Amino acid sequence: LGIAIQKNKYLKELSDEFFEFTKTENGGDELHTEDINLSNILTDALLEQHQWIAERNIDMALDIEEGIVIQADMHCLSRILGNLMSNARKYTADSLAVSLKKENEMAVLRMSNTLADSDEIDTEKVFEPFYRMSARTDSGSGLGLYVVKLMCDRLGWSVGARMDAGRFEIKIVI
Repeated sequence: LGIAIQKNKYLKELSDEFFEFTKTENGGDELHTEDINLSNILTDALLEQHQWIAERNIDMALDIEEGIVIQADMHCLSRILGNLMSNARKYTADSLAVSLKKENEMAVLRMSNTLADSDEIDTEKVFEPFYRMSARTDSGSGLGLYVVKLMCDRLGWSVGARMDAGRFEIKIVI
């Protein structure tokens, strides 16, 4: 029964990701941009992660500049942050860092985490559909970061990934 429940959750996640992926690839809904306090939204999204971070004794470093307001579509932003948090939950080994700063009149969001096996990740492929860090893991659809890229592209933001000293980092420039 436990295995069936686990597989059911995985299939639901996969179907949700596939639906979002298909909708976004086909142009999605019309964007409804508004002023959004990204500092507050990001802080709230991180607070929602408290349980798994505490349970796994993850070392957390936050550097969120207050009062960063951006023009964005709330649905796209929620999906981006949700997918980034899901990715962090699946792959963080022992340390997670999140930074939000104003740099040259742009908002820059960085999210980095340690990985159990950083040799397995190909940063050139993480934004491709169905790419997963390890074929051995049964979590994740391989669509989360692809959807992040699609949403960022729709909003006119840039997104990239890199490995630095055993840490996987996603950087979004808004």
